[in-house]
Amino acid sequence: MTALALLVCLAAWLALIYALMSKGGFASGVRQTGRYLLVGVLVIALGALSVLGIWQSFGELRPSWQAATGHGTEGTFMPERMHVIGRGGDRQWRGTFVSTDQTIIRPDVALDSPPDRIQIGLAVPARDTGAQRAVYGEGIPLAAVRNLATLALITLGWGLTGWLLVARLRRQPRSPSAPGD
Repeated sequence: MTALALLVCLAAWLALIYALMSKGGFASGVRQTGRYLLVGVLVIALGALSVLGIWQSFGELRPSWQAATGHGTEGTFMPERMHVIGRGGDRQWRGTFVSTDQTIIRPDVALDSPPDRIQIGLAVPARDTGAQRAVYGEGIPLAAVRNLATLALITLGWGLTGWLLVARLRRQPRSPSAPGD
């Protein structure tokens, strides 16, 4: 996905630079075409990012919601390593989940909503709801909130875009009709 996003950004940048640097009578047509090209590239990029966000959110929404409502298999999570993610210093704990009856063992999963007292080698209560890469600690899973927020923002963004497009189309003057129509 990173290469695709980089390619889309590069194409949009080149279209904008070309349209802005052109001069003369031909330039206005190029600028107009560049604007349409830029808008097209931006719409395609936003569409691709929206599809990716929806796909990832829906994939984890059900398991995280089940954990938030107390469903799933109870067990323990044994932290084996911790990664610091991003500039904010968010910590991701990875380790092994073992169900209470020891029928389910999931190595190398992340713990969503870890307790404050977590440390490497100290087992903490967790819940497995079938998510691909995560099990959930006590409390409201951050994934449920994050997924719902992602879906709400995508819906709001496309709804606002549609509303603005319809408003702009309604404002455009109608072409004069030919005599005798």
